[in-house]
Amino acid sequence: MKSNLEQLILYPDFCKKYGINHLDISFLADVYPPSLGEENIFVDLDEEFLRYIKNILLNVEAKCKEYGIRLYCNFNTTLKEKDNILDKVDLRKIYNQIVKEDNLKENIDYNFYCYYPWTSLFIKCNGLVVPTGDCIIPVGNILEDDFFDIWNGPYMQIYRYKLINSDISNWCAYHCQQKLKVCKKLVSIK
Repeated sequence: MKSNLEQLILYPDFCKKYGINHLDISFLADVYPPSLGEENIFVDLDEEFLRYIKNILLNVEAKCKEYGIRLYCNFNTTLKEKDNILDKVDLRKIYNQIVKEDNLKENIDYNFYCYYPWTSLFIKCNGLVVPTGDCIIPVGNILEDDFFDIWNGPYMQIYRYKLINSDISNWCAYHCQQKLKVCKKLVSIK
């Protein structure tokens, strides 16, 4: 991510152009080995590079605010340990708001461990789109399909349905399936 970090400032304009009102800035080191070489921005963070990241994120945040785009960043906790850059965003609050806005089924159990099918889309380098980078089944192809057709399309609906019904086998990554099993056990203990 180091080599394209400065391109983050382009995302708010992209979102504005295509009518996207939520921007999630993510990184892959939480799932993949942390030794991603020179591209891993969290290895050996020095003060100068930290200020560089902070400046980029503050500019992205300002543009998002100007355009009315909700911004959340899944690595802000890591950065907070180094410097107080951004306040942590309450993902559950954002998710609940999106559920209300999308008029989804009432009385849904909001104790999911995964909110991605309601909060994000991940565009892979070949144009395939998934709710997040680890999802197995593509929900569309941004090079061929309209963004809104993907967002509300049948495959996104299936992802949402499967999560609501706790049946994600063959749809979600193995480690996600394992996390769901743990969550089910924790919920049953209540």
